[in-house]
Amino acid sequence: MLAMLMTLFVSGLATAPTTVGSERRAVVWIIDTEGVIPAGGVGLMRHEVSRIWLRYGIELRWSRRLPDESPAPMLVVLVNSTTDEHAPLGHVSKVGDTFRRQIVVSDSALSKMLNASGIYKVNPAWTTLYSRMFARVLSHELGHLLLNSAAHSAVGLMRARFGVVDVKSSADEGFSLTAAEATIIRATVTAHTLTSNR
Repeated sequence: MLAMLMTLFVSGLATAPTTVGSERRAVVWIIDTEGVIPAGGVGLMRHEVSRIWLRYGIELRWSRRLPDESPAPMLVVLVNSTTDEHAPLGHVSKVGDTFRRQIVVSDSALSKMLNASGIYKVNPAWTTLYSRMFARVLSHELGHLLLNSAAHSAVGLMRARFGVVDVKSSADEGFSLTAAEATIIRATVTAHTLTSNR
C-alpha cells in the first residue's frame, strides 16, 4: 500500500485539498474539450460522478481547458469519447508502468448497452440514462487512476464489467468502492493533505 501511495505522490499529488466542513478533500479536474455528453445530460453526469467520489474525499471540478489554479490540483484528467465499434465501455492507457491521464469512454458501447436494455435514442429517458452510465464508466476509469491499479474487484464500481441491468439501476452499492479500495483512497487523500500542509 505504501508503494501505491508513493507512486500516486510521484505521479502528481502536489496540491492543497479543499476543506468542506471539517473534512479535507483532494481536487481532481476533469477536462472535457470535446463536449462528449449531450447538453441536456451534462449536469446529471457531473452530479453522478461527484456523488460517487465525494464520499471518498475526492472533489471533482470540470472545465473545457486546463485549469489555471494555484496550487496545482491533485490530478488533471482529460476525458474523450470514441466511436470505435470494438472499443470497450471505457479505458485508460498505460505508457510503460504509468497510466496516461486520459479516460476514453465509448459512445458506441454505451449506445449498444442502452439499446440492449430497451432504451433507444427516441426514448425520453435516453439522455438521462446515457449520461448516468457515462458517469459510471468515467468513475470506474478514474478509479484506476486514483488507485494506480489496473486491477478489478469482484463487486462494486471497480468490477470488470457493467451489464445491461446497470443501465436502469439506481443502487449505490453497485457503484461504490470496496472497503479495501475506499481505505486506499482515503489514505491517499489523508497523506496528500499532510504533505500539502507542510
